[in-house]
Amino acid sequence: MDGSLPISVQCELLGLNRSSLYYKPIPISSENVVMMNYIDRVHNQFPGFGIDKIRDRLNRVYCVEISYKRVYSFMKSMRLIKKVNKNHHFYKYPYLLKAIDIVNSNQCWSIDITYIGLEHGHTFMFAIIDWHSRMILGYIVSNKIDSEIVVKEIRRCVSVYGVPQIINSDNGSEFASSNYLQLLDHYGIRVSMNRKGKPADNIAIERFFRSMKSEKLYYEEYDSVSIVMRDIDFYIEEYNHRRTHRRHGLAPICLKS
Repeated sequence: MDGSLPISVQCELLGLNRSSLYYKPIPISSENVVMMNYIDRVHNQFPGFGIDKIRDRLNRVYCVEISYKRVYSFMKSMRLIKKVNKNHHFYKYPYLLKAIDIVNSNQCWSIDITYIGLEHGHTFMFAIIDWHSRMILGYIVSNKIDSEIVVKEIRRCVSVYGVPQIINSDNGSEFASSNYLQLLDHYGIRVSMNRKGKPADNIAIERFFRSMKSEKLYYEEYDSVSIVMRDIDFYIEEYNHRRTHRRHGLAPICLKS
């Protein structure tokens, strides 16, 4: 052994979030950055909009003339258009939450990936939320979220919070991969997937992403991942422990001076 401290310990001593270790800058032209950030804002406001409606909104609100093909290309790179694993199409795994009353923590978790815009590029965020408590159990920021990262973070959350009965996701390739499905089978977790064209099926995590962006991230122009990570850390701490949720209120917290 070389005697050096583990990376996790180094991060703790330096006050860095471990999830920032996964980040690598994505080189992208300034014009494309602006366009993708516009698209993210439109999608955040109107998650049910398809390519045509987003294109129309860009023209009417942001005075941007852009082709259908280019909007499609941007949305695909932003993961707003999901790459589906054809071996595990969405109808293979039904949406299990329609007729279920969520009354306990660990009854269901929701997971998803969202685009995070930066001033000179972008990154992605994977997060896990408990459907009942609305607590963010774990998250990772990385320029590439794949099934390996997803599986690793689910394992960590299970070790801390226990095994959920159901995990709901969209039908993206990360959530239809063999290692993801095998992990859920290993834990005895039931697989639930959004119905086609129904983004509200995963409303718990979608609403969190929307709140985080509209209440915090959209007010800044981030030129470094360390600063956006600082604000994400701050927001999640507030969201988990101090924020009142519409689903069920939290007791008021009195801060001593």
